[in-house]
Amino acid sequence: MKQMTNSIQAKLELWRHDIEEILSHPILIEHTGRPRLSDLKMASIYLPLLEKDMADDVKAYHATAIIYLALSCHDHVLQSGTLQKSQQLQVLAGDYYSGKYYQLLSKNGYRELITRLTDSIRLMTESRSFLYLQETSDEEAMVHARKVIVTEPTRALFTEMDTLQFMPLAEQLALFEDFDKLPYSLEWMVSEIKQELDQSHLGEEVKNSLMQLIEEALPSETKL
Repeated sequence: MKQMTNSIQAKLELWRHDIEEILSHPILIEHTGRPRLSDLKMASIYLPLLEKDMADDVKAYHATAIIYLALSCHDHVLQSGTLQKSQQLQVLAGDYYSGKYYQLLSKNGYRELITRLTDSIRLMTESRSFLYLQETSDEEAMVHARKVIVTEPTRALFTEMDTLQFMPLAEQLALFEDFDKLPYSLEWMVSEIKQELDQSHLGEEVKNSLMQLIEEALPSETKL
């Protein structure tokens, strides 16, 4: 398989490095590692910027990515069950990241976005509780909750940035990482992403790069 187009990969790595710099904390890095979102998740968040050379609002996108990192730290602890020292540090890391997203936005004047993202976190928390407690066997309700969990901060960001036209594709990309938790076949999910790509105004370079990310996220025995 071809390597992802260099310019797209370079952007994802640059943004990832920016986030690492914002969240840099020697003790947490030593015990929990460097915070990292997958390329596919990064692409779903930064989708409106993939074809831009410069982005004045990139810090708003960084803050949104940090929210997902904070919640992933707390998820790791929930999945581990016991709260050992390493899990306690994961909780601290999540709390630290949460504070950093707020600090980054307030320092740069994103007051309305803070309100939107705060509300998105509330909705995510409600949906996470809903799934954790398994309060229903309603498949549609469970899929909706999963969508909220993986996309609500992105939706808040795109609403504030007036880029909601990218949301359908961003949602499909984010959901694909959770394909094992959804009642859909991989073939159907890939076809939905291809359909969104065909309908988008993204250039061929970005479209090809996104499809490569999808292929990389597939189980090793599955081929497109």
